[in-house]
Amino acid sequence: MVIEKKLAYTWTYAGFEGISEVCFDLFAEGEKTRLKLTHTGLEIFPAGNSDFAKESFAEGWTCLIGTGLKEFIEEI
Repeated sequence: MVIEKKLAYTWTYAGFEGISEVCFDLFAEGEKTRLKLTHTGLEIFPAGNSDFAKESFAEGWTCLIGTGLKEFIEEI
């Protein structure tokens, strides 16, 4: 039996125009769970601000999910 779960929400920054969407898809893989994160709509954020560059988002999500979430789950 395959159970897939999805959580999606909008992502905004106070004081800046633009709304993007972040989706977290969960997939069972044996006794483990695989997470797929998709952040769409980044191009609508202000151009020229390095905080809104695709690479900055990728680095941030890698830190939050790849490091922070992993450490949190391992403590449970």
